Amino acid sequence: LLETKVLDWSPDLVTVYFGWNDHWLARGLEDKDQTGDEGPMLNSGLGGLRLYQFIRMLRPESQHRSSTKTRVSLEDYRKNLARIEELCSTAGIETWFLTAPHALDLSIPPYLYTSGEILDPDGLIPLHRSYNSVVREMGQEAGAVVIDLAAEMDPMDKQALFIDDHIHLSERGRLYVAQRLLETLQQRGLLAAERSGLPQ
Repeated sequence: LLETKVLDWSPDLVTVYFGWNDHWLARGLEDKDQTGDEGPMLNSGLGGLRLYQFIRMLRPESQHRSSTKTRVSLEDYRKNLARIEELCSTAGIETWFLTAPHALDLSIPPYLYTSGEILDPDGLIPLHRSYNSVVREMGQEAGAVVIDLAAEMDPMDKQALFIDDHIHLSERGRLYVAQRLLETLQQRGLLAAERSGLPQ
């Protein structure tokens, strides 16, 4: 999307917020190895949908196929972030990296295991932390802004900040993120400072 659409919009700022799908289990192939030879459903655009991928997983030939590969490996994830920053920097666009917070310490929803997104519930939080660590490292290496939402929101009232899946933010959680973005714009002199109170 950055290469085919976003750069054409000539943005001043691009925010990069990891959205979980990268470290879910691959459906046989990693995302980078997905091809267009899966038949009419894939060619119509349905192949990228998780529902269609789940149906494919239920086929007899794949019922006994297990994979420990993630959709995007940690190393490829690092390369993707570096490429995003490189493209933006070349185009004179500022890049901000955001770590992804969670409330999985409250509980891990069973559907993540039963739907095939994860194999080991006990390993999910450490896995997620490893991807967030890459975000921090990439931001530091690039000299880019990092808004560490994961660290900031970890001690907060997560029950109020997340919906029941403990991954997606509630309205209050989204407001927190919006206000942090606003604060950062103000701190960097891109917007006039004004008073704002962050939810605790």
